[in-house]
Amino acid sequence: KKYIHIVLDEVKRLERFLDETLDFSKKTPALLEPCSLNDIIKDTLSFLSGELSDKGISVVSDLAPKLPPLPCDPQQMKQVFLNLFVNAMQAIERDGRLTVKTILHHEGKRNVIQVEVVDTGGGIPLGVLENIFNPFFTTKPDGTGLGLPIAHKIIAQHGGEIEVANYPGVGATFFIRFPLPHPSTDS
Repeated sequence: KKYIHIVLDEVKRLERFLDETLDFSKKTPALLEPCSLNDIIKDTLSFLSGELSDKGISVVSDLAPKLPPLPCDPQQMKQVFLNLFVNAMQAIERDGRLTVKTILHHEGKRNVIQVEVVDTGGGIPLGVLENIFNPFFTTKPDGTGLGLPIAHKIIAQHGGEIEVANYPGVGATFFIRFPLPHPSTDS
């Protein structure tokens, strides 16, 4: 009886690892539809609100009004933000701030939606920074090392890019950019 709890915890950990490995390795086609990135972010934050509150992490949302719809797979995009927000929570641990911002701006002739995910978790250790998007790299004892690689893969499949600005001793900011399709012109 005394080992049942340990065995059950390990089975759950292995099951999570296998699920994430399968998610990372399979080629799931994105089912694109016009989506409100702001709504996806709000839904994901709402899903995590209890845990954020329990840890004393305040959330600041600065979501651009009238953001145009992004052609994306809403479930895959929720996974991206879930992975980023959970990583931020783990970095902060307790009593910090998670800031999420959306911006519409122009890069060349294209409109781009940019999302910024900012945490006050002390930043990413410099020796770790170059590996954060590598599969199976983790510094967490119960981590799988697939959260950021899965997010990176989904973002790339949607034509976007992700990069990180690291502020040692302060926190990290993840920048995600999605170019919007050119509007069709009437001839």
